[in-house]
Amino acid sequence: MTPWALCAAVQDFAASPHGRAAASSGIPDQILVGAAVAVVVLAFALCLRFFLRPGETDPGHIKREILRETPTRLHRSHEQ
Repeated sequence: MTPWALCAAVQDFAASPHGRAAASSGIPDQILVGAAVAVVVLAFALCLRFFLRPGETDPGHIKREILRETPTRLHRSHEQ
């Protein structure tokens, strides 16, 4: 079978009633899709929250060491 014939067969199957038979079969599918959407929305919201407001206020946190002009902890670790 050539690639063109395969593409035509797939297109014919997708347009047929048999190709669309795998559509939603009821409430269990809708619950599953709803739960998946809720998980994705929650993960996206948490990602944005921690990206915009990480909430780390400790002055000794590693991000503070990186942002300083002269990092103290990093220089000391290389001297040993």
